[in-house]
Amino acid sequence: MKRGGVPDWVKATQGMKLGANDKVRTHRESFATIKFDTGGLMRLEPDSLMAITDLLFENRSKINRSTFSLEKGRVETELQAMGGKKSALKIKTPSAVTTLTPREVAFQ
Repeated sequence: MKRGGVPDWVKATQGMKLGANDKVRTHRESFATIKFDTGGLMRLEPDSLMAITDLLFENRSKINRSTFSLEKGRVETELQAMGGKKSALKIKTPSAVTTLTPREVAFQ
């Protein structure tokens, strides 16, 4: 994984917190699982690169808005309750942008 504004990639560890502008990549024989504090997860398949474009959670209103950019590869998501009615998870790919609600979805 690579922190926003830092030039070097480092090995991710279990429980590591991610933030806006961070990137996560997987190699040929690996995968990464990102667990959301609000429930659900995102699984990055082998040979993938994902940028975390935006993370926003407003505690008072329970609105959760996150944007991820899949630059290469494949991602699968399993979403649970995301927060308030205006919550949204966006995944951008080189050819499409989608906004998700709680369910299981896969993109490549």
